Amino acid sequence: MRLVRRMREYFAQSFRRKLTLAMALMALSASALTLAVSLWGFGFEAGLGREHPSAGRNAAAMGAFATFALAFALLVSARLARALAAPLLTIANAVHAVAANGDYSDRVPVSGSDEIGQVGGGINRLLDQMQARDRELARGSARLGLALEASQLSLWDWDISGGWVSLSERWSESRGGPAQSTRITFAEFVSLVHPDDLPQLREQLHSVLKGRTAHYQAEHRVRGVAGEEWICVQTRGHVYERDAAGRALRMTGINADVTDQRRREAELMQAKLMAESASRAKSQFLANMSHEIRTPMNGVLGMTELLLQTELSERQRRLAQTVCQSGAALLTVINDILDFSKIEAGKLEIDRIPFDLQRVVEDALDLLAEPAIAKRLELVSDLEPGLPCWLRGDPGRLRQVLSNLLSNAVKFTDGGEIVLRIAAASSSEREAVLRFEVKDTGIGIEHGQRKGVFQAFRQGDASTTRRYGGTGLGLAICRQLVELMGGEIGVQSRLGQGSTFWFVLPFERVAESAAEVQPPWSRLRGLHVLVVDDNATNRDILCEQMSAEGICADSAPSGAQALAMLQSMAMRDPYRIAVLDMHMPQMDGLELARRIREDAALARTELLMLSSVGQDIRAATLRKLGIRRWLAKPVRQKELLASLDALLDSGNGFAVAQDATSQPRSILHEACILLVEDNEVNQIVGKEMLEVLGYRCEVAPHGRAAIEALRAGRYALVLMDCQMPEMDGFSATRAIRDLEARGECFATGEGRLPIVALTAHAMVGDRERCIEAGMDGYIIKPFAQTELSLEIQRHLAVGRSPADGAAGAGVASPAESGETLDESALDALRALDKDGSRGVVRRVFDIYLKNAPVLIAEMQAGATKNDLDRMSRAAHSLKSSSRSVGAVNLADICRKLERSANEGRVADAASLVAAAVSAHADASRLVREQLEDAGSV
Repeated sequence: MRLVRRMREYFAQSFRRKLTLAMALMALSASALTLAVSLWGFGFEAGLGREHPSAGRNAAAMGAFATFALAFALLVSARLARALAAPLLTIANAVHAVAANGDYSDRVPVSGSDEIGQVGGGINRLLDQMQARDRELARGSARLGLALEASQLSLWDWDISGGWVSLSERWSESRGGPAQSTRITFAEFVSLVHPDDLPQLREQLHSVLKGRTAHYQAEHRVRGVAGEEWICVQTRGHVYERDAAGRALRMTGINADVTDQRRREAELMQAKLMAESASRAKSQFLANMSHEIRTPMNGVLGMTELLLQTELSERQRRLAQTVCQSGAALLTVINDILDFSKIEAGKLEIDRIPFDLQRVVEDALDLLAEPAIAKRLELVSDLEPGLPCWLRGDPGRLRQVLSNLLSNAVKFTDGGEIVLRIAAASSSEREAVLRFEVKDTGIGIEHGQRKGVFQAFRQGDASTTRRYGGTGLGLAICRQLVELMGGEIGVQSRLGQGSTFWFVLPFERVAESAAEVQPPWSRLRGLHVLVVDDNATNRDILCEQMSAEGICADSAPSGAQALAMLQSMAMRDPYRIAVLDMHMPQMDGLELARRIREDAALARTELLMLSSVGQDIRAATLRKLGIRRWLAKPVRQKELLASLDALLDSGNGFAVAQDATSQPRSILHEACILLVEDNEVNQIVGKEMLEVLGYRCEVAPHGRAAIEALRAGRYALVLMDCQMPEMDGFSATRAIRDLEARGECFATGEGRLPIVALTAHAMVGDRERCIEAGMDGYIIKPFAQTELSLEIQRHLAVGRSPADGAAGAGVASPAESGETLDESALDALRALDKDGSRGVVRRVFDIYLKNAPVLIAEMQAGATKNDLDRMSRAAHSLKSSSRSVGAVNLADICRKLERSANEGRVADAASLVAAAVSAHADASRLVREQLEDAGSV
């Protein structure tokens, strides 16, 4: 419109001036011409009149002619003015009409192709462009309107300098008012905002107006039109006009009503919390159910186990064994339920470790061999030729699925055969997808029931008169395990003709075992191996098995002696592999593995762990300690040699062997154990088991009674039930640890009192909860006598303080243990003196005697100020130097002190500082004696 206005003014002024000027010039020309002619005539007449009498008449004629010429000039000028001005005035009027009406469809009439016609054409083309622009703007505005309507957005424009805020119709609608544009002051807008949201809104606006942030974005609440509810608004905007000084002049943006969205989110959050609460309630129910079943089962199985150890007739023994088997079957049901709950809670982990496929298959078949034979069934396996022997996956879960399917096949088949077939579904260089089938000749499944067999708690026959029992969880667990491992499962069956359960699983290929591609165990000849086991029979058997293949095997009865032997041979003929027993007194296999890994000289020693209690260590723990192989006792020679051979290869990873039943060991102790248990049956069971194992036992019915008993007497260990009246095991344990922190020690060894949890809970997190409360061990009810014995031996073993098995425990003083300096460490120092002068020994001992007291003082200062970092640094330094001079007891105390400090256990660290002071005095005395022997004081 401004352009049209300027065009109109231009034509109205410019052309009129030009036309007026042209007409004036023409009039002046005509007048000048007339005047000239007149003057000439008068002059001629004046000169001629004197000579001719007719001169007067001529002058009159000339005057008339001049008058006519002037009139004619004026007429021509007028016509010329109309001929030039009319088209220009038409153009000007047309432009004025467009400016007045805003209708760019009007056009200027154009006639001719002269300059005026060209001007008119140019104006029409300009109007065409303006009309096209308006159409495009209208389409864009329509699209924007549709987009705003669809997105429920409202527009706002803030005139910052004027203080006005203009808002579109949607703003009024969202606040519950009529659909109309709104123009309010900024102060009025602010008054609508919730007071709690104003600080954030002002801060963000200020940041945008000052140019610190490019865009304004906030979420706040505004009051509705009715004034009773708050509307949640999400707003965005930016400054689009500033003055020369950079001050913001105008700002525009959009508002989105997110009230419903926030309400839905709140509802979803509430639903999530309710679902989580329901899940916790279900888990708690399962835990309570497990506890209520396991508690009486502990009495049943415990008493039966004790009964089987007495003199019984053949009939009595058979009846007692039936009770044991029935109890074990009931535990299987409980474990199925717990497994199912772990899977549903997403807390079941799948391992990916190398395993021998044939081994897993044979293990699963062995488990079902006896019941199949009892029913006169043929149980066979059919493995497709060419299947890979070694795969990477979870052998334990694969074995569980196979065992479950085979068990179902045996249960539902009364005659005929059961065949386990394995074939390759697909194969590549890196992956093998295998199809497993368990085919039976049993009762089969009706067509309508096949889809439901993998659902939890569903059975083919759910009536009270059903012939086959079970929870209906086995196949559901199989399906979930298979899916967790990345596979699928299904069934094919015809009623009365048997069933075929199948599943397909992907596995990663692993290089074939060295034993499969090389002459049997040929490269094991001359291998230097150390066997560490506290049981002499086991040591002899293992050494004989290895010696038969040409392996040089030595043995050690304890972890301390094993360390000494490993360190002594490290500089000469180092042991390539150490075979460690898991459960040993004084120092168990895991602790020995940690110490080996802490010694840089033993870094290349491979470790093979043996356990008699099955898979009770997580794979992550083994990897952390660098234990690449783990076998279960009793160890077969082939398994042992295969493991040793695999350890010679650096790329095989580590594998876990098949579970094994624990071997009973009854080692008598004179220690007195406090059994804290409220259930009378479990009191009798626990006490009887402890006495059979050779321990003295006293009983406390709850946590408060346990604390009073500990105040009155000394105990080597506490077996603490977790769920008891008056004071449960967790609260009692925390109270005991608090008393220990204040200097009241209840252990017979005057160190940390070992507390082992006895719990009927077996859910995920129960073990962690016990450890967090301050307990040192964990036994699940019902437990066998062997499990109890092994757990006690882990904390109380002959020849060490009862607290030695606990984390951060105290250590017997060197005077009590008769400590001497480690000869292997001394030999290593002496070996550094090539000339036999023992100069290196003297220098090392002198430095040790100078620095050790400083580090001890640092520990004491840290203990006084509860400075854990200070204690940890001093312990770390003293540990290394003490080990170098052979003061292994002090080094061990420093190692435990460092760990306790790093884990934040202030009380444990402080007690270990006192032990370190005492051990340092004895170590210094021994070092000085060595200096005297070397000829220096």
